[in-house]
Amino acid sequence: MPTQEQVFTRIKANHSKRKVQPVVPSEEEVTKILRQMYDPKLLGPRFFYFQDANDMPVDKIPTRASSGDFFPTVADSNVFRASDWSREARPEGFTGKSWPPKRLSHLIGSPNMSERCICSIEADNTCDCDPKTLSQSLREFWIENIAIRSVGGRGFGLFARKPIQTDSIVGEYTGNVEPRRDDAPDDETEYHTSISIGTDATDEVTAWIDATRTGSVARFINHSCNANCHFWESRCGMRSRVVYVGTIRDIEAGEELTFNYGSDWFEDADHVCLCGESNCKNPPTIDESDHDDVASEDDEVEYVADDEDADDEPVRKKVRR
Repeated sequence: MPTQEQVFTRIKANHSKRKVQPVVPSEEEVTKILRQMYDPKLLGPRFFYFQDANDMPVDKIPTRASSGDFFPTVADSNVFRASDWSREARPEGFTGKSWPPKRLSHLIGSPNMSERCICSIEADNTCDCDPKTLSQSLREFWIENIAIRSVGGRGFGLFARKPIQTDSIVGEYTGNVEPRRDDAPDDETEYHTSISIGTDATDEVTAWIDATRTGSVARFINHSCNANCHFWESRCGMRSRVVYVGTIRDIEAGEELTFNYGSDWFEDADHVCLCGESNCKNPPTIDESDHDDVASEDDEVEYVADDEDADDEPVRKKVRR
């Protein structure tokens, strides 16, 4: 199998050979290309690529951190490192059987049957949902229905390639499941959301899902004071607890997918809101709203040959870049 970079280079070369420029690919062609770009069988890491107005991949997406810029990688499911937990004290109220946890299942496995399953509107429902199968299904949903585009001064965001109905699951929020650090500065927790640990879900005993360096496409969902999505925690079958992103109304093709980060995020005066909605809770001043665009989401990219080798919803705090 090739690497993702080799696949991307081949895609650019193939499009540069077309006699008619600029290239306007069909929706089916774009989907096929994205499947190749994010195939989990590719060698090495898979990175996120932002897309142009035709939804063709343009370039890898960097993330800026105090330690320097880096390229986050794709994680179709949650990641666990036993070393993160080896010296952690057992939380008061933790109902799991093993501590410190040696496997991810020791934290979020075997959730209580009273928790509602992702496939059901009722709790106490026995089902055979499988987390791996669902992850594969959600990756395909992303590739077919969602694009990552530049949103200027706000970085990058998620956009619907097709209409998406209300109550649709659009993705799982994945990353490294690690201990909470409630005293950590906001700039170190910008891609974190919480998840209950132990067999019994409670907001008092939680871990973080850290999507800073690796995670799902849901890490790019931006805030809006008039959001069309929400985060919710659920079990998947009898095996695992997960955090999903679901729609709370119909979303039109071309519309950005957004989530309300919550009032806590805007308690910091530095966290102005850039959603632009009429009901914006913390709009920027004129000076603060004067941002330089990284790239326009309406820009079309002409590919050229590369000359070089190359209800039960818990309260969740999701914060952004």
